[in-house]
Amino acid sequence: MAASEPWDFLSTGVLPDTTVELNLTARGILAEHGVLNQVVHLSDAGGTAEEVVTLSTVREFFLDVPWNNMDESDSGTIFNFWANATLGDGKGRRFPLVHAYGTQTHTYISRFDSNITRDIMEGNIHRSSARFKLFGRAS
Repeated sequence: MAASEPWDFLSTGVLPDTTVELNLTARGILAEHGVLNQVVHLSDAGGTAEEVVTLSTVREFFLDVPWNNMDESDSGTIFNFWANATLGDGKGRRFPLVHAYGTQTHTYISRFDSNITRDIMEGNIHRSSARFKLFGRAS
């Protein structure tokens, strides 16, 4: 089986609303999600009979990114990127997201697809997480 990732299925040509990159390495278990708009209708007779209706052939990809055990500066960068109206503007703007995992680094055009979560623990240790929708590859 060949290695495959969202990068392999996305195209270039999607423009960001800002050229400022969010570039912080994930710290924890990163989850990738693929979504295809399909509905499965089960047969009234039961068993394994079913019909799959594909409403769109466009594949959508999402990243759930955790940042554990980070300092106040990195935590502030994420929080500012989400809250700043000229950067992420919550879920409102697309931007380059640098995704480094394993031996590869890719830059996706993305936007926040969730509200931001941030925990501040004793010793000023910060933890944050967010979900991103991927629209394409940065060129």
